[in-house]
Amino acid sequence: MTDHDQTIRIRPAYVSEADALTELAVRSKTHWGYSNDFIDACRDELTISEEQISADQSAFFVLEVHATCVGYYGLFVQEAPSCELDSLFIDPRSIGNGYGRLLLNHAKLQALRCGATRLVVQSDPNAQSFYEKEGFILCGSRESSSIPGRSLPLLEVSL
Repeated sequence: MTDHDQTIRIRPAYVSEADALTELAVRSKTHWGYSNDFIDACRDELTISEEQISADQSAFFVLEVHATCVGYYGLFVQEAPSCELDSLFIDPRSIGNGYGRLLLNHAKLQALRCGATRLVVQSDPNAQSFYEKEGFILCGSRESSSIPGRSLPLLEVSL
C-alpha cells in the first residue's frame, strides 16, 4: 500500500453526519447543471435522515480522503435476493478520481454480505453511463418521486 492509498478510507456513516451528507448530495447533483428550482424540487429526495443512517435495513458508508468526506453511498436491503443502491454521491471537486467506482465496488461487497445476488439502482440519467461501464444493465424505469412525469432509469447488476 502506498502513502496515497493510506489517506483513503471507507467507513460507516455516523448518524451525526446526516446533514453533511445531505449537503454533499445537493452539491453533487448541481454538477449536472440542474437549475436551482430543480434542485429545490429534489431536496426531500436528496435528504438523508438520522433514522435512515441508523435503520437496520440500511447501510451508509462514507469515503474519506485525507480525513475529509468526499463521497458516500446508501444501501437498502430489499427482499432477497436484491439490495438497492439508494444513493451514491461524490463531491463535485472530487469527481473523476475513481472515487465513485471505489464506493460502488464497496457497495457490491456489502450487498453480497447481506445475501444479495443482484444490486439495483435508480439512476440520475446523467449517471447512467457510469453504472453501465461498471456492468449494470438497464432493466426498466421508475417515476421520479420529486419531479412529476420524469422517468428515471432503473439498472441492475448480478453479484
